Amino acid sequence: MKKALYILFAFPTLILIANACIKEDVPPCEIAVTVQIAEGSGSADDKSIVNDIVLYIFDENKKFLDTKETQLGKTEILSYPNAGKLTVVAWCNTLNGSIDITSLSPDLFLRDGYARLRRISSPNIYQIPDDILFGSAPVINNQSANEYVTLYVARVVASMNITVRNLKKFAGFNDDNYSFVVGTTKTYMDFTGQYYGNGASYIPESSFNTQNEFIAKTFRLFPSREENFSVKIFHDGTLIDEVSTDNDGSPLQTIQNKTLNLLIEYNGSADISVTIKNTEWNQTHQWDKIIN
Repeated sequence: MKKALYILFAFPTLILIANACIKEDVPPCEIAVTVQIAEGSGSADDKSIVNDIVLYIFDENKKFLDTKETQLGKTEILSYPNAGKLTVVAWCNTLNGSIDITSLSPDLFLRDGYARLRRISSPNIYQIPDDILFGSAPVINNQSANEYVTLYVARVVASMNITVRNLKKFAGFNDDNYSFVVGTTKTYMDFTGQYYGNGASYIPESSFNTQNEFIAKTFRLFPSREENFSVKIFHDGTLIDEVSTDNDGSPLQTIQNKTLNLLIEYNGSADISVTIKNTEWNQTHQWDKIIN
């Protein structure tokens, strides 16, 4: 008999919880959204990776509703009782201005949102992007119960570093007036995480180290995808050489959330060796030391 009484009282309690948000004298249900880093892009709550987060909220017709700035691991309460099923999009590390995010207004839709690399000079030289992360999540928002959503964000940029050996001997100039132009990659992303555009090139910071290797330390860029990707080496604005494949003929490619390590070695006027190593994010491959 005690068991029967327990079931009788427990079941109405569940109904009360489920219906609590739709009673006339009870406020609308709340949606609690928390942003965390997706596996593979870092620890879920690593605040050293994410400096800023902007949430973009869209209704069931994918029409823009609102934006909210938040922080990693902080719970944001959303309340849009008449908007139907929601889509929440998160962009991270965009407020420093290395990329341009569409300024959305109430008459625009999810399809109108883009994150674009910022072009800084012609022809098609773009700013090195920050460590950009992106994610989105659907929210049921059926107003029958409070809803708790974890929105995972993942890295959408790639990175690479370059080491060139015996460059001055190959080029015939002993000064340090050399530079790289790297590209091309995609130029923008939409709010569903797809890459578009083409022709983005970058000029990473470069210098000669104590071993007289010409290097560009690890820098960020967009994935190359199907773009024709190469590294051009200039002296005083004049093209010296261009590399687009390794010793095996494999094309150079930058991959989302990976690091491309590139070694170019000149061993004579026509003898060049190109080696690539793809490593995990922020992992730099250590090339064998030069043997004199």
